[in-house]
Amino acid sequence: MTCSIRPKNGSAQWDVSTRPAKGCCSLLMIWAAKITDPTSHLDKQYHVRVDRVAEDDLLARIRRGVSVGSDSLRVKKARRLRVGSRNSWLEITLDEGKNRQIRRLLEALGLQVLRLVRVSIGPLELGDLKKGSVRPLTEREKQLLDRTLGHEPVSSRRK
Repeated sequence: MTCSIRPKNGSAQWDVSTRPAKGCCSLLMIWAAKITDPTSHLDKQYHVRVDRVAEDDLLARIRRGVSVGSDSLRVKKARRLRVGSRNSWLEITLDEGKNRQIRRLLEALGLQVLRLVRVSIGPLELGDLKKGSVRPLTEREKQLLDRTLGHEPVSSRRK
């Protein structure tokens, strides 16, 4: 299917028109538009390796957030996953997406980000998907995504 996605009558809803074509997935584009819509506030979860052992006071500072220029950088959740002798893995959850938000927040707190991996968006988990790979959403994932976004299930819409 080839797709045309545009705002419906100036609202936050999307109007989708499709026509047969080889190699295009219109449903993926519908969900992509929903997921990236700033009004959805879907949680985005990341695993972050930082250059020091993250003690409780550092986690508290991360949760409080910082101001960088005109931006207030905050996380929804932050917890320690595991600790090495010189670094830590953290799990950080955002419900908004400012440019380089995690990196800027941690750098403002004196931390260097050694690795940053998004592990989920809303109910969709990355799992063991390799970098640059794609896979179709399962029916269960489609249902969870529609329920999370509070929309009519895409699979039940008229084409």
